[in-house]
Order: sequence, then C-alpha cells, then structure tokens
Amino acid sequence: MFRAPNITPDPATGIGAASDGAIARALRHGVGIDGRALLPFMEMQGLADDDLTAIVSYLRTQAPVVHAVPPHEYNLLGRVVCTTVLASPIGPAEPPPAVAPRDIGIETGRYLAGSVSNCWACHTERSPSTGELLGPRYGGARFMPGGGADTVWAPPNLTPDPRTGRLMQLGLTEDGFVERMRAGPLLPGSPMPWDVYRRMTEGDLRSIYRFLMSLPPLENDVGPAVRVGT
Repeated sequence: MFRAPNITPDPATGIGAASDGAIARALRHGVGIDGRALLPFMEMQGLADDDLTAIVSYLRTQAPVVHAVPPHEYNLLGRVVCTTVLASPIGPAEPPPAVAPRDIGIETGRYLAGSVSNCWACHTERSPSTGELLGPRYGGARFMPGGGADTVWAPPNLTPDPRTGRLMQLGLTEDGFVERMRAGPLLPGSPMPWDVYRRMTEGDLRSIYRFLMSLPPLENDVGPAVRVGT
C-alpha cells in the first residue's frame, strides 16, 4: 500500500523542516528528505531550473496542514524490489535546461509532455511489480488499476498511428485537441487528472499536440479504455 505524503510546510508532519535544496533534490534526483531513494511514480527529473524553483516556492506558500501520513506498507515481494531494483535513486537522463521553453511548438511540447505533465508515465507499458518501462514511450498501456479492485484502465496510444493512435481515431485536429482537453472526463472514474490539464494554457496544449503528432507512429492496440470485472 502506497501513501502520498504530506507536502505542506508543516514542520512536524510535512516538509516545513526540509531545506529548499532537499525538496529540489527529491524532485530532480529521487532522493527523499530521509536520504532514501523515492519510488519513481512521478518522474520530474527533467524540470528546468526555473520551474523547479517555482515549484519549491509554491509549496512554501501553502498553508501548513498537521497530518501525519503513515509510511508505505510492503509485502515480501515489495520489500525485495525496494531493496534491489528500486534501491538506487533515479536522476535526470541528461542535464535539465536552465530555463523552460515557452514558445508554442514541438520543443515546448516535448518538455511539457516529458517533464511536467508526464504524459508518458501512464501512456507507456510498465512492469506492475517494478514500474520499469516495457514499451515505447507514449505507445499506450494495457493495464492500469484504478476505480476499484475489478476495474482496469488502458491509457491509449498517443502516437499518430492511423489505426491505433487515439488522436487519429478521434480525428482530432489541433483545435479539437484543445477543446477535448478543456472538456474534462467522459468516463466516470477516469484516472486522467483532467482538472489539472484543462487549466493548462492554450499555447501549452497546442505545443503538446504538435509534439505528439511529431512522434513516430507506433501500431499498438491497447483495447477498450476501461474494463470492469476482468
């Protein structure tokens, strides 16, 4: 059982006692405030320096909340994985930029989809035991629990494959993509954080669309978006 920690600036139960550097290290290098490797669930190692500073600054402005969150609970396999496969923290694959790209275009979309909105983190096949990537990024995934023990979500293929790519299946133009992201969830219980993405600027959404459309087409049919009772 994994539990999300308190990241408000409460000094006793949150991150109030941690230095700015320790918080930045956790985000960029996957090293927790206690010095241990963090589980690689939200990979943000590629954040630009200015965005990393902005996030730490934002967290500092939040109202402190006194809420002690228990640590994760592992079964035997989980303990083995954490002491072997996940024992080392994961840092950025290449030096992050000092300043995040802002122009509307493919490079901004690449940065946003890869290091900020983390589209690939769900839309890529992963090992259910280690989180290791098993398929090409953005190519879709066939298994993602959520919404109940008998519910399985399949994040779709985001590459521009004419047969299996979701954007192509829906016939979404750039304007249509922006409208769809603004519309919010169509399926109850969708794990997609629509409330966050629908508030992105129009320029950022257009940049993400242009980046996704620039990817090499990958034929990968992940099946229906949600399956219940399987």
